[in-house]
Amino acid sequence: MNFGEHSKIATASWSRRVGMLVRRIGFPNTSARLPVANISTRPNHPIAIPHNRGGLSPKTLRRVQDHIAANLGQKITNQALAQVAKLSQSHFARAFKDSQGVAPHRYILECRVKRTQELLATDLPLSEIAVEVGFSDQSHLTRWFREFVGVTPGSYRWSMR
Repeated sequence: MNFGEHSKIATASWSRRVGMLVRRIGFPNTSARLPVANISTRPNHPIAIPHNRGGLSPKTLRRVQDHIAANLGQKITNQALAQVAKLSQSHFARAFKDSQGVAPHRYILECRVKRTQELLATDLPLSEIAVEVGFSDQSHLTRWFREFVGVTPGSYRWSMR
């Protein structure tokens, strides 16, 4: 690209710059604008979203999620989850985060808060709900519930009435 072409691109409007650069690199269908609707997940499509490699296999992820759901009221460690996944602890933590987008501990907290939301529809006291979903006490539940939901469990329960 010589200086004249470069200055043309630099002074053009944004959409025109994109078109000029797209034509320059030989992108297919350069005459049309590139709407977001044309983005595809098919691997051989010219405008494909790349798939992330790594992470847990769907079967292993489901096994880990089932273990978390079944033992939500108990202490769940990364070591126990790694054993369920049949991986080393460090490899499991990285693979789980690649698969879910959050660390295992954060995922467990999210599951506990979701279960709390379900239990708040009952008349159980907050302290019993906290112990049942695996928090150490009511204040621990309140702290994380406020972090994820934005209100305290008591306010959430009141708003459901």
